[in-house]
Amino acid sequence: MTAKSRRDERPVFEFPEFDKEEYISKEFRDAKLTGLVLIYALIVALVSYMLARVDAAYIKLGLLLIVLAELGLKEFFTLFKIKVSEFEKKNWAGSVLLLFFAWFGIFTLLLNPPFMDIVDPHIESIDLYTITNETADNVTYLRDNEPTINTTITINATVVDNSEVKAVTLTIVQPDNTTLIHPMEKTGNEDEYSWGNLTLSMRGTYIFRVWTEDSAGNTGEKEMRIHVE
Repeated sequence: MTAKSRRDERPVFEFPEFDKEEYISKEFRDAKLTGLVLIYALIVALVSYMLARVDAAYIKLGLLLIVLAELGLKEFFTLFKIKVSEFEKKNWAGSVLLLFFAWFGIFTLLLNPPFMDIVDPHIESIDLYTITNETADNVTYLRDNEPTINTTITINATVVDNSEVKAVTLTIVQPDNTTLIHPMEKTGNEDEYSWGNLTLSMRGTYIFRVWTEDSAGNTGEKEMRIHVE
């Protein structure tokens, strides 16, 4: 047999016939699946959110709900006459992952302002400032968290929150156990609140406690102690 005849006997590769209708049907089904999963995720996220609105402790129930929703995904598709028997592994894997991440994104969004606020305001720092130079036109303050006896100080606090800080209150316990309580006022600097002036006329331990509340009723507190000689 010659080389030419052997070449002639080789099978000719033919591309499979493209089934346009089957392709369109499959693409339409996949698009419908995506839409249904997103609707399902929205429903589960809204139920999780409503439980969290009743009590923030119920947020953990959202995890239980999404697990149950994943287990009920087949029944959910069946309600809309989706032929799950035609599903491949990639269809199930894609639907399960999309459901979880869509639920997580929507639920996280709903747990934050303006829908809800479960985050406590955070007092980043309490700082003491002493007057180092005072003239008729200007006052210079120096940060000093270890002031000495008879020093006049101003107390500043940096308070941050994901919504709006409603109130900041300063409580001072002096060495003789007398207590001073003052509201702190917002300064020109972002997130900074201040109260002053206090003269440290006693030797011993001063306790500074800053308490804050945001517009959602969440609270935060921080304490600072100094010893004056």
